[in-house]
Amino acid sequence: MCATWLTLPAFPDARAALDKLAAARIRRLVLSNGTPSMIRAALDASQLPIDEIRSADEVRAYKTDPRVYALVPLEGPCSSAATAGMRKGRSGRSQSGLVDRGGPAPGLAPDLRAGSLSELADELT
Repeated sequence: MCATWLTLPAFPDARAALDKLAAARIRRLVLSNGTPSMIRAALDASQLPIDEIRSADEVRAYKTDPRVYALVPLEGPCSSAATAGMRKGRSGRSQSGLVDRGGPAPGLAPDLRAGSLSELADELT
């Protein structure tokens, strides 16, 4: 199962959405519970352009521990493709995003909800 996770194809809209974010000078960051080598292998297999990867492994905790979300810089929006990851910004307000592909609803409502990565890229740009 772990080997399969490392070679999963990207969603069809991922590349175009990431390219649109890059054109708008929005940094593309992956925050995952996976190890850095697992994240890199999955990105290499999917050939997705990402500016930075951050791993929960860095703080020896898993999402939804606030230490994991603290790995993401506070400037700009914070979004998560799989879950509505919550963290407090400088204002004390939670910032989150969700690409809703029909899974279970998150426990907390995200600030931004999109039906696809393309829709998320449109909202952010």
